Amino acid sequence: MLGSLGAQAILEPSFGPGSLSELEVAYRVLSASKDGFFQGNALSRAVMKARRIAVRWLYISMGLFMVVLFMGLATSLIEGKQ
Repeated sequence: MLGSLGAQAILEPSFGPGSLSELEVAYRVLSASKDGFFQGNALSRAVMKARRIAVRWLYISMGLFMVVLFMGLATSLIEGKQ
């Protein structure tokens, strides 16, 4: 997936038109490291453990954000009917 991009293009984004944000770079690195390798290099157990923890926290954060979002929507709809 990222084989055509160099490590510098992935890890050091420029900040101009069409450049990647830090969040996009982090997403690409997390996506590219699923199989225990990143750009052909094997990742250590510590790195893979840190990746699993980071992904878990991302899912927890996303879930909590959705709960707050739906609570706000529900509150808005309930107050709109009164």
